[in-house]
Formats: sequence, C-alpha cells, structure tokens
Amino acid sequence: MYARGMSTIDIQAHLHQLYGLDVSPTLISNLTDKLLPMNKEWQSRPLQTVYAVVFLDAIHYKVKQDDQVLNKAAYMVVGIDLEEQKDVLGIWIGENESAKFWLTVLNELKSRGFEDILITCVDNLTGFSEAIAACYPKSDIQKCVVHQIRHSLKYVSYKDYKPVTAALKPFYKASTEEVHPWKNWINSSRPGASNIHLSCGPGAATGMNSPLSSAIRQRCAGYLYV
Repeated sequence: MYARGMSTIDIQAHLHQLYGLDVSPTLISNLTDKLLPMNKEWQSRPLQTVYAVVFLDAIHYKVKQDDQVLNKAAYMVVGIDLEEQKDVLGIWIGENESAKFWLTVLNELKSRGFEDILITCVDNLTGFSEAIAACYPKSDIQKCVVHQIRHSLKYVSYKDYKPVTAALKPFYKASTEEVHPWKNWINSSRPGASNIHLSCGPGAATGMNSPLSSAIRQRCAGYLYV
C-alpha cells in the first residue's frame, strides 16, 4: 500500500525490492492516472441501508514518505449484509487509530446511505463504543473475543499462559448459555447472581446469545419482511 506523498522514485524502489520489477516513471504516472478515478468511485459508492454484522478494525504499518518512515493506520470496515454476503465497505488511512477518526469514518458511511447496523464487532479501543452509538444508536456492540482474551491475559504471568488459555476455551466455545461452565458456579456460589446473562459460544462472535438477541432478531425480521 502506497501512502500519499510518496515520490515516483520511492514507488520504483518498492516495486523493485518487492517484485523485482523495473518500471519507468511514465508508466507509474499513467497507471496512477487510471487507477485514482476508479479508487475514488469505489470509495464513494452507495452502500446498502442495513448490514447484519459489521467488523471495524485498523491495521498498523510503517511507510516511507518524504524521506521519513512514518506510522500509519489503515481503518478497515467489512460488512455482512442480510443475504450473508461479505463486502469491504471502505479503507481509510490515518496517522494513528483513534475513536475520533472512527467517528469520521462512521459519518461518511452514513452519508453513503448506510442507515443501520444490527451488530458491530470491534476491539476495546477507548471511546469506540461512544462513537458507534453517536451514529448507530440501535446497534448491538460486540467486543471481539480475541481482544477480550488478550486483555484478560494482561493479568496472567507468562508461565501460566498455556494453562489459562486452555481453561478459557470451554467458556467462549460453549454452544449455549445452559451449558456454559460458569453457570453452575454462578448459581451456587454467588447469591443473586443467577440473573446474570452470559454471552458465550459461537453466538458470542455475533451477539446471538446475548440478552439483546431477541431484539436483534426482531429488527432483522423487520428488514427482511417489510
């Protein structure tokens, strides 16, 4: 991925280093002139009004720009529509990942006709949930299971990683709340804790075992059968 501001010489060097290609500045200029309008058309294309699940995350990388090596973040949004088709909704380049930039991305999506998200899957970035709620207040926000495990391991000694991660598997792989390993512990060990709702199993990735799952199904049915 080439950042804005990279010189033709830098692009030539990258192409030679990565692919062993030697291309002329004229060829690079001609390709850029043809590709940029196509990129802009793709970036601004209209979107569907509703997506069942949307994944939002950023990839961090280093680029050479103006003779400097800079940190960049590629903000990526992938959606699954009501017909279970996956689509990359957009990619944005920023200096660093932040909830403020994500709010700009979400506002742009909304301006392209994207009106509602049933389930939004994100990491635990500070302020992210608030940014989503500002644009899509009805969306059920589901934190990524992988990120939740990583955050849990912050409190675990390195030598205990393997036994702890092995012990965690039955919790997030449980097929239903009824067979969740914590259910017996909660009911027997914590007075009044039987009212706690657990989100677990394959549905945890999509929120379908969460307390809001019935509301999500109703909203989905409303879109499908209107």
